[in-house]
Amino acid sequence: MGEVSRAQQLRRLKAEITRKISFLEHKAVLDYREVYQLIREFFKGYLNQDYEFTITELREQMKKTYVPIAAREGIENLLIQIEEMEYANTQYSRESLEKTLKDFRALVENLVKVMTRKKTFWEKIKEFVFKEEEEVIIISDLPVIEDESAASTHIRILLERLYLFLSKKKLTAAKKQYLELLEYYDDAPQEVREEFYPLLNEAYSKLTK
Repeated sequence: MGEVSRAQQLRRLKAEITRKISFLEHKAVLDYREVYQLIREFFKGYLNQDYEFTITELREQMKKTYVPIAAREGIENLLIQIEEMEYANTQYSRESLEKTLKDFRALVENLVKVMTRKKTFWEKIKEFVFKEEEEVIIISDLPVIEDESAASTHIRILLERLYLFLSKKKLTAAKKQYLELLEYYDDAPQEVREEFYPLLNEAYSKLTK
């Protein structure tokens, strides 16, 4: 799936989930199972999964997916809550469920915003990386940015290797390179992570197809 269509998909997902959150918030009776299913529905769409995963599987999948550092704690807290709901023997108060929905809404906004905010940047990158004639163009062929930081330069090199492995269909090497990149990427400045996130996410999509 192309990056533009992926961004559109996420915007539609956000709109649909936000609409359902509002619907639940205005229901006379709010059931925790409805909240549980809605949160699962979002992560299923966000991760492009077409099967019913367990919370443990979801947690492991999220560990392999880059998300903003600021959102990680919120995701983990949300996973803990729905994991408790999965085996709940007690009723949740409306107040606690509304708090969960509020936190969930903020998380959805944050995750989708990060994914789609660099659309213009990504479209420019795609002109070099994915030519219509399927010519192999790698990131080192992009114009050099004079004021590029050391972190940006290093990430560009790692991404170049990753996309080269992908273009040659060397998936084992690509997965190893992706994990190395992700470890370094986590420690990079926020603005650098946001700049290169679309490329990293596209690589992740290709590796998990």
